Amino acid sequence: MKTMTRRSLAIVLAVMMVFSSMIMGAITANAANYDWYLVGDNADIFGAAWTPAQDANGMTKQADGTYIKTYEITKAATVEYKITDSQGWIGENQVPRYNNQTVTVAAGDTLTFTYNGTTLTASTGKPVVSYDFYVAGVAGLCGAEWNPSAEANGMTKQADGSYTKVYENVAAGTYKYKVTNGSWKTTYTDGSAGDKDNNSQVVVETADSTVTITLSSDKKVSSAVVAPAAPTTVEPTTVEPTTAEPTTAEPTTVEPTTAEPTTQPAPVLADGFYLAGVDGHWTVDTISADLKFNANPGKEGEYVLTAYSGRSSADTSTSLLRHLTTQ
Repeated sequence: MKTMTRRSLAIVLAVMMVFSSMIMGAITANAANYDWYLVGDNADIFGAAWTPAQDANGMTKQADGTYIKTYEITKAATVEYKITDSQGWIGENQVPRYNNQTVTVAAGDTLTFTYNGTTLTASTGKPVVSYDFYVAGVAGLCGAEWNPSAEANGMTKQADGSYTKVYENVAAGTYKYKVTNGSWKTTYTDGSAGDKDNNSQVVVETADSTVTITLSSDKKVSSAVVAPAAPTTVEPTTVEPTTAEPTTAEPTTVEPTTAEPTTQPAPVLADGFYLAGVDGHWTVDTISADLKFNANPGKEGEYVLTAYSGRSSADTSTSLLRHLTTQ
């Protein structure tokens, strides 16, 4: 009897060890995915009731060190919940100090859980949607970490019915993302990341690149990367100095102008012989006007002119006697 009891106990212990190994293996496999997980009583929200360490309930770490998980509510309910770490219910990391908490939600609500390392809170509200579609992804690309309705990530509708979102000055790296309609209820992806969440992925090889995410009119996701243009180097331009030949102006010589002396024309007189002279009283003009001439023939070829002045004939006849010799 004792032998049977010992054997039964050994079998039970062996089975327990096998199950423990399987559980620990599963926990170890999940440990690398998330630090903290939500768990609760509502299978519509959590996928399974009170099942720890499910990737669908993993909380995403934010840039400020907090953890967030968001659910879109389809049915009104009062939800009971808590968080666990990657080891689920086993071990000291079960976080027993977090007792079950409750939150009431309505259909259409967004239920967001936030854990800051000390306190777990739940908040509800209607999603504010200003765009038809959004890009949600890692903070390096989108700024907000996996936010399904961040205004900064709203996509612009194009004339062909597609939607685009352009990110400029993106650092080199690999970025995961999805396209949403403002919530996690409907998402679009090309699955290029090859991960469990079927995310899209874009690889940027050159810093300061421009990344364009496109959702086509038939709801296909694609991305395009444009590297920055290479800097343009302008070669310095050397201007050769120009040596101008000196211009020598030929001197201009102005020939002096010699004005011909102006000779007063001789008075026009009647034919004959005239006596001209200066005696203080008369000039050539007075010869014609005041003097009376008598031409007396003398020697051959000569004329003797005797001038008589009307003013004093006696004196003048003597002093003004002149001989004119003709050639």
